[in-house]
Amino acid sequence: MEVEQNKCIPFLDVLVTRYHEKLATRVYRKSTHTGRYLRFESNHPIHIKRGIISTLHNRATSIRSKESDLQDEVQSLTNIFVSNGYPYKFINRTINNNRKNKDIINFLVP
Repeated sequence: MEVEQNKCIPFLDVLVTRYHEKLATRVYRKSTHTGRYLRFESNHPIHIKRGIISTLHNRATSIRSKESDLQDEVQSLTNIFVSNGYPYKFINRTINNNRKNKDIINFLVP
C-alpha cells in the first residue's frame, strides 16, 4: 500500500498532490523509469512511432491539472524521444498535430 509522502501519493500513472483543500495531478514515473521507448531507427512503420508520441502526449494532457505541468511533461517527452533517436522536428510536428486534432475534436463535441 502506498503511503502519502510530502503531501503526494502516486496512483497508477498519476501523482496526486494536496494543496490545502485541493488536489493537483500530473504524470508520475517510478524512479526506475529508464526512458526507453521504441528506437526511431527500428524497423517499424512510421505511424507506430508517431502513435507512441501521440499517446504519451494525450496521457500528459488528460492527467495534468496545471498548464505548467503539461509544458514540463512535453519538454521531458521531447528529451526522452531525442535520446531514443527521434528527430526534433518529427517530435514537434507530431505533438503540434496532436494538439490541433484535440482542438478540432473539442470544438465538434458539445
